[in-house]
Amino acid sequence: MGVAAGFASLGVAPAWAVCLEIGGKHAGVVTGAMNTFGNLGGTLMPLVMGECLQRWGSWNYSLITVAVF
Repeated sequence: MGVAAGFASLGVAPAWAVCLEIGGKHAGVVTGAMNTFGNLGGTLMPLVMGECLQRWGSWNYSLITVAVF
């Protein structure tokens, strides 16, 4: 778990750097949009997974959908 958390943290600094680069003095707006859409995706994904599982009856298609998105 610690190694996984460490690898996940490697993507945090570039994400904030991109917000600063794109947004300039309005980086807070870009950061807010990034967080909003990230959380929206996290909220909707269980519904999408459930729909895929119910429709196709297999976890394979559900996980392929996650990989595509």
